Amino acid sequence: MDRRICDLVNGLNKIVDSIGQMRNKQGDAHGVGAARARVEDHHARLAVNAAANVADFMLSVANRAQRKDEIGPSRKQQAVPRT
Repeated sequence: MDRRICDLVNGLNKIVDSIGQMRNKQGDAHGVGAARARVEDHHARLAVNAAANVADFMLSVANRAQRKDEIGPSRKQQAVPRT
């Protein structure tokens, strides 16, 4: 895989990790009370839109893999080596 694609996927992973950290530190589930930092509307929109894009990417990858499985091996893989 091209290095730039790997960098892109690593960036998406960072986004997912950051959203999880925001959920844990900013959410109501852990009772942070007055220590909670205020999340501005634009930060919340960024987190939601990034999460939607990551989910869309992951579904696209999974759908592509499923289509490949349904089609079977490519012609190159099916070719019998000549002797």
